Amino acid sequence: MWRDILIILSFVLAVFYYFGLTPRRLSTYAKSARTEVGKRTPRQRGFLILAIVLSPAIIYWLVYRFDEHSLSMTLLLTGLLTATWSIAVTEFWRLTEKKGKIVLRVGRLVWISLYVAGFALSDMALWQIVVVTLGSFGLAFAAATLPYYIKKKRAHGHPSEGGDK
Repeated sequence: MWRDILIILSFVLAVFYYFGLTPRRLSTYAKSARTEVGKRTPRQRGFLILAIVLSPAIIYWLVYRFDEHSLSMTLLLTGLLTATWSIAVTEFWRLTEKKGKIVLRVGRLVWISLYVAGFALSDMALWQIVVVTLGSFGLAFAAATLPYYIKKKRAHGHPSEGGDK
């Protein structure tokens, strides 16, 4: 148990060091966080609350119920936790564009690798693994490109909305 706690703490410290989050920066963020939370949209606050509520449940499930489920479920839940927090961090902390891209790419890389490994190690038939994985990636790609498509359509407008008559 104590080894797990030390591993988690060392991972958190490594992430803090990677992103340059010193104790001084964290304390200034904590002081200004109270006023900043009120400025967030309800969607941002809701997603942060969802991430905070899901995290202890998933961590409890992964640590204490490890023997009750398979390795594939462990990998899938870890991927879900990674994806949730990568989105929550970029949405709530208003990172710069460069840091936001880094967080999202690392989160996606970890999530995709855990997702594929989780389904590869599951007890499903090979064709089911392929169909579920490809279908999920197709849905994820469509969900990721839909906002850009909508922005592009709004920027160009509809031909009947204006122009030369």
